[in-house]
Amino acid sequence: MRTELEGIFNDQTFLMDIDQALPAGSHRTLVNANRRKRIVIMVTKESHCLGDILMKAYDGSLDVEIAAVIGNHDKLQALTEKFDIPFHFVSHEGLEREAHENQIIELINGYEPDYIVLAKFMRVLTPGFVARFPRKIINIHHSFLPAFIGARLITKRGNVG
Repeated sequence: MRTELEGIFNDQTFLMDIDQALPAGSHRTLVNANRRKRIVIMVTKESHCLGDILMKAYDGSLDVEIAAVIGNHDKLQALTEKFDIPFHFVSHEGLEREAHENQIIELINGYEPDYIVLAKFMRVLTPGFVARFPRKIINIHHSFLPAFIGARLITKRGNVG
C-alpha cells in the first residue's frame, strides 16, 4: 500500500509510531515524494524509446534524473552524449549471458538508481538479473501496444490504416 503525507513531522518519531501500529513482519519505507527518481536506461540499437525519454527529461515533462545509459551496442552513444549523459557500451559478443549481465549489474550498482528502464533493450534478462532489482525494472517495448503485437510494428500499423 502507498500513502502520501504532507506536513511537518519528525521522520524517526513517525516511523517508530508506524512500527508500533503495524503487524509484526510488516515492511515500511518513508520516501521523499519531491525527490526526482534516478534512472538508468538500458538500450540495444533502436533510438525511438531512448530518444523519447531523453527529450521528455530534457523539456521537463518527465521528471527524472537520467544517471546513465547502458547499451549492448554503441549505436546510441552519440545521441545519449548530446544530452550530457554518460553512455556505457557493454558488448555481449563472446560472453556468456551471466558474464555480460554481471558487467551491467556492476555499472548499475555504481549509479544507485531508483529504476532501471529497458528502452527497447532486446535481450532477455535472466531470472538472476531480475531478482537483483526487485520492483525496479520497467520495460518499454512496442510489443506491449495491444493493437500491434510483435515485430514489424510500422508495417502492421500501416496495414490497418
